[in-house]
Amino acid sequence: MKSLFIHLFPLLTLLSACGAKYHEDLPVAGAKTEVKEALNQPEPAQENATSQHELSPFFLEGHEVLDIQKGDINNDRLDDVILIQKATDEVETSDVIDHPTPRPLMLLLRQPNGELQLAARNDYIVLCVDCGGMMGDPYQGTTIKNNYFSVEHYGGSAWRWSRIITFKYQSDSQHWYLHKDGGVSFHAANPDSTMEESVKTVKDFGVIRFEDYKTDEAE
Repeated sequence: MKSLFIHLFPLLTLLSACGAKYHEDLPVAGAKTEVKEALNQPEPAQENATSQHELSPFFLEGHEVLDIQKGDINNDRLDDVILIQKATDEVETSDVIDHPTPRPLMLLLRQPNGELQLAARNDYIVLCVDCGGMMGDPYQGTTIKNNYFSVEHYGGSAWRWSRIITFKYQSDSQHWYLHKDGGVSFHAANPDSTMEESVKTVKDFGVIRFEDYKTDEAE
């Protein structure tokens, strides 16, 4: 599977060294999901139809699917869903400076009876379609692993940057909290000497619930 840092090739050696501490307890996010392809896999057809049917109650008017990721996000050994949507006209309406068009992210928990239930929603975690600057849409993918899930971005122009926003499930409160937020930046003309890593943790931002999180762009 491709990862975000494929964009940084041939910087993989340097990233491995500078990013080891950051990723030691985080899931490695995968490449951007081609949702239409995922929903139209020929086998098994009935499972795909069921997937679309069970997600339909959560589809927002005027939106379409940006990404769907399945996995256990609350440590109950049931397959939950992270559903990310985007406005169908976001390319025309989004303004990264004044009014970035939100991309709602929903946490859907699988119930013992097999149904999905909305547990929480945040409209500010996934960066807007034009928040990546000259590199285009910054969204790269979402990965679920153990009690964590990470939303990954990449963007910039002469200065390139990555950003991974990770949340952790707390079993005592039965909720998700911001765990780490950060990435690397470098100048494309001289990446080796300009690369910097910036990662914030709970010590920096305190306790932030999933639905209360806002990126700098949304402030």
